[in-house]
Amino acid sequence: MVHDAFPSIELAFLLGMGLDWHRAVERMRDGWSNPYGGLLTFGHALGASGLVQVNKTQHIFSGDRRHLRPVPSGAGPLAGTLAFTTSVGGPLSHIVVSLFRGGNGDLPQPARDSPSAEWVERRRRLRRALPVHLARVERSLARHGRPMLVEGVTYVSIRSCLRALKPQDIAALTFDGIEVLVRPDRLDEVRVRLRALVSLVVSEAERLSSLFDVFRVLTDELVAMGDEWRESGWFSPGAAAMPPQQLTERLKECLRVPLAVICVRDPVRVRRVVQFLPREGLGYEALSGIDLLVEEGDTLRPLTGPETPNFLPWWNVNARRPPAESARSGTGPERVEALLGPGAESAEEVSTDLVLLREWALPEARPWATELATGGTRPALRAVAYVAQVVPPSPDRLAAAQEALAEAAREAQGWLGGWQFAFAQAGNRLWMTGASAGARDAADVLRFAREVARATAVSGVQVRAALATGTGTVFDDVHGRPAVASDVTARAVDALGVLDRSIPAGAPGPAAVLALTRAEPDGPLGDAETSGWHTAATNEGVRIFVLE
Repeated sequence: MVHDAFPSIELAFLLGMGLDWHRAVERMRDGWSNPYGGLLTFGHALGASGLVQVNKTQHIFSGDRRHLRPVPSGAGPLAGTLAFTTSVGGPLSHIVVSLFRGGNGDLPQPARDSPSAEWVERRRRLRRALPVHLARVERSLARHGRPMLVEGVTYVSIRSCLRALKPQDIAALTFDGIEVLVRPDRLDEVRVRLRALVSLVVSEAERLSSLFDVFRVLTDELVAMGDEWRESGWFSPGAAAMPPQQLTERLKECLRVPLAVICVRDPVRVRRVVQFLPREGLGYEALSGIDLLVEEGDTLRPLTGPETPNFLPWWNVNARRPPAESARSGTGPERVEALLGPGAESAEEVSTDLVLLREWALPEARPWATELATGGTRPALRAVAYVAQVVPPSPDRLAAAQEALAEAAREAQGWLGGWQFAFAQAGNRLWMTGASAGARDAADVLRFAREVARATAVSGVQVRAALATGTGTVFDDVHGRPAVASDVTARAVDALGVLDRSIPAGAPGPAAVLALTRAEPDGPLGDAETSGWHTAATNEGVRIFVLE
């Protein structure tokens, strides 16, 4: 169903699909048909056209076939068809999107352990989070009044909130932006006149039956005021130079009302209250940078001070941990339940699990962050690191030598079939890290190193390499590939340094040299001789081998 109350939206959609201007206009005129006449026939923009749109779409998808093409038998009236409605109700800051799915069958119910069921449980806890948090803050600030959370501030047109404005709200309006159009010495009088105009329009809304007539009164009065102020010289030079129609539009833009959505705790729940601004001298600009207010009697004041970040909800980007962090135990879900339950007595206790709460609330879980917050561990695996350094025939052939090393590693990686491994290459070095859940034979890596050395030697490239084994855990690297977190890479690099010190710079040396660490009792030392390597020396606790 087409929401054709704003044809420019559909036109922009067609242009975004790639149609040229003439084709898009043709489609709008002839092909973008709506058999229901569009929302303008239901009184848009003053009628409840958004509700009509949603209700009509639901009615069609429930089986109304009068304007639908026949579908194959047994497929249901609109089986598998999707439709959506957009821009339903309110200004552009309040957009609602509804998605409909056609078909006769019942929607599948999620299993208890499905992601949908998990999200339902998360939503249940999230509903408890705000009242629990505000209650803790209130206990901490018992002598300072009731805390309120500023959820957001925005502007709405005077027409969108006309019936909601009370006399005290109108009396406080400042019409932000009018100071650009009016001379400073006339600002106060202009604001008084505009407040009187808003009061008149509110009373006319009670008397007149059509809001179109009410808005016509608003426009006519504003045009008359603009003409009067122009003749009296009340406008600034820039505003006075504007054409009358443009100046009227700029005056209309100033007829906006700032408001804040404030969360207030009742005994059993949290209410969201719309507070028109300014109040207590706090306008849009002031509240846009404030997160917490304190209500003391009939007055509001910002909650400021060095401890304020500790009182902010854990989802607020400015929330901080308290200086002294208490140790906690238990799994992530257990700790979340404890934080949202009656057991915690202070706002500081929520902040101690700041990371855990934030990560728990995300739609897509990030296991690494939850692991950091809960202190969990990953299973330890058998880890290996191989670091190779090429010695090219001449410095200007380093790139070619690296390509020869890369090709040799690709061809030799068949020996690593039992490992989860990843490669990296930069400068004159190549790194390989691997992990295995089983007790993999380190001779696999020794044979891999042997094949790399033989392939590069044929090309006239010398390779100095080091190998270390131990334990580690697997993580996803920057490319999304598995990599190994372990000290084996650092130990292999250290062993490579021993190898460099053992062979003088510029010395020809053997075509391939391999250094093995002896830090682990089940390391590859015993397999070296049977894998094609020959012991050459032992320096600084590192065994050095050459290729036979």
